[in-house]
Amino acid sequence: MSNLDSTEEIDLGQILRWIKGFFKNILVLIFKLTVFLKRKAFILIGIAIVGIIGGTALDRYSSRKDYIQDVIIEPNYSSISYIYDFVSKFDASFTQSNFVRDLGFTDESIENLEGVTIEPVYNYLDILTYHKQMKDESGTHLILKELSENIETNEKHKFQFQYYKIVFRFNSFSKVNEGFSDSFLKLLKTNDYFVKKREVDTQELKFNIEENKKSISFINDYISKISSSKNIANSKDIFIVGNEEEMPTVASLIKEKEVLLEKLTKGKKDLQVRSELFKVVDFGNVIEKSTLVNSKKMLLPIVMLIGFLLFYLLKFIYLKAKFLALK
Repeated sequence: MSNLDSTEEIDLGQILRWIKGFFKNILVLIFKLTVFLKRKAFILIGIAIVGIIGGTALDRYSSRKDYIQDVIIEPNYSSISYIYDFVSKFDASFTQSNFVRDLGFTDESIENLEGVTIEPVYNYLDILTYHKQMKDESGTHLILKELSENIETNEKHKFQFQYYKIVFRFNSFSKVNEGFSDSFLKLLKTNDYFVKKREVDTQELKFNIEENKKSISFINDYISKISSSKNIANSKDIFIVGNEEEMPTVASLIKEKEVLLEKLTKGKKDLQVRSELFKVVDFGNVIEKSTLVNSKKMLLPIVMLIGFLLFYLLKFIYLKAKFLALK
């Protein structure tokens, strides 16, 4: 029994000595590493500076140059879904010669084209205005909360903004590409359905404008006769049919005139703005942008530092192995 206890004590003592030696070696290693880094601090800082300078130079010469043109549009006639579909289809198929020629473009005009995309010009108020126009003002606070969290990723609101940005991307730019964006927008406006819808809406707007003008003219004449102290009942020019309680007052006529003037102003604006499928709000110039695929400004110094430390680690392992071999 005593021999068994003695064996257990010896085993436990060996384990404790092994654990003690293990942590001692770790502390020694940390100490040696600290001393090494302190001795090589200036070299390490120099390597980092050289790496940053070299990485910056490589970024400057290896960056890709893109040519971007942004066009801001305001869609009419609920056409934004069609515009999205058209742009997406073109972006997916413009590399096919037959597709491009059928649309009336030449191979030269799209020679440097990388793609055409569309995205909303994000504005919270546009979506609230949209719900107001759709007579859906319930849960406004919920809409605001939803937008504040994911306005740029929520597909549900994609077609509810007022303005949209069409982006044309070129890998280089030449004279043959100058008129491409303008030709693209003209082609976008040639949809037969929306052309006919625009014609019908234009006729309706013109009719409403003329009717509002006639109503305003009638109210002006009526108010003029009242203000000139003539007896409306004896007037041969204007006849008002209705009970005495239904007879219009000057105040009610002025209020009605203000409403009609507001409708008239809006109608004239709509007639001007909605004369096309969409209105170009801003036709931007082609600008050059440098794009970094993989920045080397921070990557290069890290690689150089790791290489330097790896060199000394291998040197240390070699010397340690040589010492053990000769021992």
